[in-house]
Amino acid sequence: MAYFLPLQFHMPIFLSTCSRTVASVSYMMSSDITRFRRRSLWISAARITILSYLGLLLWMGYAQRSYLYYPERLPYSAAINEARQRGLQPWMGNDGVLWGWMVGPANPTAQRALVLHGNAGWAGDRVYFADALAARPGGMAWEVFILEYPGYGARPGKPAESAFRKAARDALDHLIAERPDPVVIIGESIGSGVACQLAADRPHRVAGLLLITPFTSLTDVAAHHYPFLPVRLFLRDRYKSAEALRDYGGPVVFVIAERDEVVPARFGRALYEGYAGPKRIYEQADRTHNTLDLDPASPWWNAAMRFILEEAGSDHREVPRAQAIETGDVRQIKVNGGQGDEPVFQRRQIRSFRIARGL
Repeated sequence: MAYFLPLQFHMPIFLSTCSRTVASVSYMMSSDITRFRRRSLWISAARITILSYLGLLLWMGYAQRSYLYYPERLPYSAAINEARQRGLQPWMGNDGVLWGWMVGPANPTAQRALVLHGNAGWAGDRVYFADALAARPGGMAWEVFILEYPGYGARPGKPAESAFRKAARDALDHLIAERPDPVVIIGESIGSGVACQLAADRPHRVAGLLLITPFTSLTDVAAHHYPFLPVRLFLRDRYKSAEALRDYGGPVVFVIAERDEVVPARFGRALYEGYAGPKRIYEQADRTHNTLDLDPASPWWNAAMRFILEEAGSDHREVPRAQAIETGDVRQIKVNGGQGDEPVFQRRQIRSFRIARGL
């Protein structure tokens, strides 16, 4: 026989139970909604991140050269005037296009050098290379040709590795057609990549290479600066210097800045170590990419040019060896890979060249 409590006793219990049930259901629904909202927010954030990254990849793939090259453009008349003020004469190609600038006597016995400059600015900014060669002791005459890249200075065109390489080949072929003697190639920063490719394309026409802040490949440098991007997949201009030097066996001098923030020194060292031909390396302590000691009076110039010309077998006057100096603001830097009597390179505190050479 069932035992029934009065209704007024059951109602509070029933209402309390319903209230707790409703509260539990509401809490569960609230928790589910919160978790759902959080999950939705994470999914939305992930989608936004992925889409933004893909957009960045597409943009970098499309506009990468605008981030790589920093030319200074000048009207033709302005470029002519500025160059002449710096002692440079126009160097016109067979196609009537301004190829660059030249300095030095038109001497059939002069040693010739072709300069492939760095990324920023224009060829007229690199007159210090001509000054450095003209200042070498021994009385040697130099003809220096500073190539203007397409899209730089007053030269028409657009910057690109293929355009730079073609311009360098045309320039060297033109010089050899005038006189068959091999030419010394000076490559600065990104120009070192062009120089290595030129030596591979025309190995018997290159007397030697002087590479300033060089690198193994541009993809290595780009991967260092953009580790979050797959630059090895989409970079169009690669400048494979290490690969190119395998096809060249002449003398090469490597000049490296120890604290280079643009082209880390390890890439220049790796390029030097991987080269099998005659070589020298000069690493300047405490120097950065744009504070490298390129002063014409720096003793390393003598040692570097003497090595290149002797190895190339050029007919030249004796270039004195750099003398070791141990005074207050001079630091000795050992020349790695040199012969037993190879001179010590001296880095001196001098004025910095006020030009952002970039790559």
